[in-house]
Amino acid sequence: MGLDLRIYLCFINEKKLFVLLEAVTLTNCSKEPLRLEFVSLKKQLMKNYLVSILKSIVSLTIVNVWLFRFSKESVYRGGDSTDLITEFAAYGLSLPIMYLIGALKVIAALALLGSVFSKIKAQIPLLVIAALMTAAIYFHFSIGDPLMKSFPAALMLSLCILIFFLQKNPVRQ
Repeated sequence: MGLDLRIYLCFINEKKLFVLLEAVTLTNCSKEPLRLEFVSLKKQLMKNYLVSILKSIVSLTIVNVWLFRFSKESVYRGGDSTDLITEFAAYGLSLPIMYLIGALKVIAALALLGSVFSKIKAQIPLLVIAALMTAAIYFHFSIGDPLMKSFPAALMLSLCILIFFLQKNPVRQ
């Protein structure tokens, strides 16, 4: 007779919550003693780590661009822009729109980063970031930028889609 049990071991270490998932199979035949077999669910744990790493990459990249590289040159800036203000001007967008988009991106990025460390749902921040990255790709193409200039937005969009589907689909054994 076999019985599968799931054991959830949680512990807090330096303000971080770790969850270890183990499957235990109890086997008891009539002439054999009770035997325990531990089968680690490493796939689920690895998937959780991957999702956390991807969320951190997306979040920290957006925060870096909007808070620390705001007035710095980049080969990825639209048109011949040297900073975010001139980049948004090249797209024909006003300064208030630029600050609104920046605020949305930073708030969504911080919420996404917060979902790594708490039970905050990541779907809304992922949707906001994905929509804004789609718009960024559109604006790069609208002014005739080379494909390479839209690469960071396309990468962030792809990572948002990947995170969404990794969170949605359970790991198969």
